Amino acid sequence: MLYVDSDILFRRDVAPLFQEGVRGGVIAACHDHLVGTLGQEHMDCDALGLDPNKPYFNSGLQLIDVVRWRDERVAERTLEYLFAHGDTCPNWDQSALNVTLFDRWHCLGAEWNTFNLLMNKPSVPVDLATCNVHFVGPSKPWLFGGDEVPAGDAFARELAQTAFAEHRPGRLDRLMSRTVEWFDRAEDHGDRVLFHATSRWTGLADDQVRADVYEVCRMLREDEIQLEGLRIVDAKLEDLVVVDFT
Repeated sequence: MLYVDSDILFRRDVAPLFQEGVRGGVIAACHDHLVGTLGQEHMDCDALGLDPNKPYFNSGLQLIDVVRWRDERVAERTLEYLFAHGDTCPNWDQSALNVTLFDRWHCLGAEWNTFNLLMNKPSVPVDLATCNVHFVGPSKPWLFGGDEVPAGDAFARELAQTAFAEHRPGRLDRLMSRTVEWFDRAEDHGDRVLFHATSRWTGLADDQVRADVYEVCRMLREDEIQLEGLRIVDAKLEDLVVVDFT
């Protein structure tokens, strides 16, 4: 089974990947050129019985031997590790998988999973025209401001060949994505808060944020969503912009 993160742009036929296989491991993956080794992630290798100098893999692309994965209870062991050591896993499941799959993975060529941030580095010898591009980190070429993302032009060229060729993210996309991120962490507010945005969060001026919030409300009304007791509060630069439905 081939697992890939949703922020990887594929520019290679996957057939050779399946022909190479996992070479005796549980998975095949690529070396992580940002973290490098197990010791660089600051896990307690001595306590875990791991060699800190061993290479660390990026979990964004994994060719998985499903039978061995199940036989070795990789999913269960990984979750158990996260429950016990989650506070020492800066890369979440990737951190834990590097423990549970220690010395049980085959290293693929960098061309299968090349970080966009490192594409011009001599330490990552790849053919930039044919490697898969992994847009690591929070900056993505499909988000507002994505024109400045390293290797974003590669994404734009691929996009131009699809039905979404004319799509370009706008300010409203940026506001909504930041809003969802914040709302996921706003549990103590219950259902009262729909939007939370400031110029500091969105990179927009207060009046732009305010205009976008009103635009969202207009769109909701067009979809016949009732906004009973609607109240919009907006204030100074660092304050909240809140739509309250209660």
